[in-house]
Amino acid sequence: MVDLKVFNDPTTLTDEELYDLRDRWATCFLQLYNPEVDYDDADEKD
Repeated sequence: MVDLKVFNDPTTLTDEELYDLRDRWATCFLQLYNPEVDYDDADEKD
């Protein structure tokens, strides 16, 4: 069952939380359309 309190929360996200959320969604969509590339490793430094 979905916890609807999450969707009814009126508090705003911090800039860091918003960036993290966007990054997670972008990674999710990229993995759906190009599953051969591991986008989670892109943030790691060589």
